[in-house]
Amino acid sequence: MKKVNAVHNAFIKNQASLSKSDLSDNWKEKIKNFVPYKWEKHPFAPYMLTNNNTRIQYYRNRIAALEEKRVCKWHQYKRN
Repeated sequence: MKKVNAVHNAFIKNQASLSKSDLSDNWKEKIKNFVPYKWEKHPFAPYMLTNNNTRIQYYRNRIAALEEKRVCKWHQYKRN
């Protein structure tokens, strides 16, 4: 996300810089067609870039809890 914003920022200053970036063609097209709003100047808003480590940790813990719950239900079903 940060890389997309950085490439978009460089694209605003110099449009030829987009072809030099190593982003996929899909992202390059999105950057070309992006229409900024007053409150959103880049494809990803700054608030979307905060607290990512906590979100990742939360999702990892959630997945582990769901997998454990699934295993427990499987064992309970198997016993009956």
